[in-house]
Amino acid sequence: MKCLIYTRVKGDMQSYNGPNKSLINQVKECKKFSESCGYSVAGVFQDVRQDANNIKRPGLSNLIAKCQEEKDISAIIVQGMDRLVRNFEDYINLRISLAKVGTKIISIGQLMGDDETPESKMIDLIIASVGHYQSKVHGQKISAGIRAAKIAREGAK
Repeated sequence: MKCLIYTRVKGDMQSYNGPNKSLINQVKECKKFSESCGYSVAGVFQDVRQDANNIKRPGLSNLIAKCQEEKDISAIIVQGMDRLVRNFEDYINLRISLAKVGTKIISIGQLMGDDETPESKMIDLIIASVGHYQSKVHGQKISAGIRAAKIAREGAK
């Protein structure tokens, strides 16, 4: 069975040289998981300085294209669903398009067992919904902070 690994970070501080070295850790964890499940890693795709709310990312686009071209990729392995997408509609569309070519998404941070049971599918959709919700709440907080800073600057004049 062949799989692809996908990793993503939003900022430079999380990349190869940042203090978190998040990309390196994501790849290590995904490779370890893949090997333990008998998958052969056919490629690693990464996006740096990319927001999960935008599905049009170079690494993700190349990964999807490889799945559609080769049609023998059994799984996409990600550290967590939030590394892949944070938009519910994008997740559903991605999952459907990958399923059409026989590829499933496995998040090692949210293992659900057999992804064909009604319970696993429900939990999968709940996780995608929560990620979408968290992203929207985070966006509201950032917008509120920007507005408050603007008001504070204008009041100081």
